[in-house]
Amino acid sequence: MARKSFPFMPLYTQDWLTDEKVLTYTLEEQGAYMRILMHLWQSHDATLPDNNKLFEKILGISSSKWKKLRSVLIDGQFAALHSDGEIVCQFRLQEEWRKAAVSDIFTHYNEEDRDG
Repeated sequence: MARKSFPFMPLYTQDWLTDEKVLTYTLEEQGAYMRILMHLWQSHDATLPDNNKLFEKILGISSSKWKKLRSVLIDGQFAALHSDGEIVCQFRLQEEWRKAAVSDIFTHYNEEDRDG
């Protein structure tokens, strides 16, 4: 489902502030998680390759720092991100991204009908 980037993503603040997983994270872990969510949102399908170098670059951190963050965010007991070994995703974000994509498609077609 190729499309342009969405200029904003929904953020349910009540959910963020009360999420049991997020509440276990340090401020640093929360920041890394949020930055990854934003990159997932801007991707063409709400996923990113499971590539450590990519995440180090996205976060601007060393491989040792990413290893520690990954152990919490992807591999940990309270992991909020999911990996199948090839891609990383966040299930709720994917659901919201699909809703936005469908809405974007309908808006695009309605504009074409109106302008056509």
